[in-house]
Amino acid sequence: MALRCVLAVLAIAGITLADPETVTKLKVEVVSTPEGCTEKSKNGDMLTMHYTGTLDDGHKFDSSLESLLA
Repeated sequence: MALRCVLAVLAIAGITLADPETVTKLKVEVVSTPEGCTEKSKNGDMLTMHYTGTLDDGHKFDSSLESLLA
């Protein structure tokens, strides 16, 4: 749940930089979740995750994974 909230915040932050006339809708997608994880995040926990931001046309505008591959 906390991961979804963080992803939503990141997506909203990115969308505020876009031209308001070209923005039609926001889509947040969870690609994978860890199996067998029973520990839940709590208020104040530090979370780390990877993301890739793409536009509707498939153009990638940001990714945390590129720094890992470089």
